[in-house]
Amino acid sequence: MPDAIPQHNLPIPARCALEYLEAQGLGNRTIAKLDSYLDHYSKAYGQTVEPMVRFSCHRIALRRYELSEADATGLMEHP
Repeated sequence: MPDAIPQHNLPIPARCALEYLEAQGLGNRTIAKLDSYLDHYSKAYGQTVEPMVRFSCHRIALRRYELSEADATGLMEHP
């Protein structure tokens, strides 16, 4: 099973969503918010979020912010 796409290889909207999530205060970084940022930036760029890109963003956020329990709700399994 392939691993997640590294952040530097993600499309620009996905990198923007991850950067915006990083700018949020502690306790405001959740998978649900990340998904809304992914949807927003992808729409702004006229793109759709591919399942592997969403999965990769989830994995990056999970590792970077050690999300658990309610913050990790909606965590996507490998597509």
